[in-house]
Amino acid sequence: MVAVKLSTVADTLVINEIYLSLQGESTFAGLPCIFVRLTACNLRCSYCDTAYAFTKEKNNLWRTFGRK
Repeated sequence: MVAVKLSTVADTLVINEIYLSLQGESTFAGLPCIFVRLTACNLRCSYCDTAYAFTKEKNNLWRTFGRK
């Protein structure tokens, strides 16, 4: 077994929002689903509809979750 050390960024998840919606994909399409949107995506996809989640806002009140 090989031990892998994760970077500090990978050890922390910053939640941008949590919301209820209907699943739009897979065999679960149409069913209620809770979505957790994270902050700090660096991909910048041309079709992204959540540019507000690219960076952590200073007024973000969600707790930052990370391994301790």
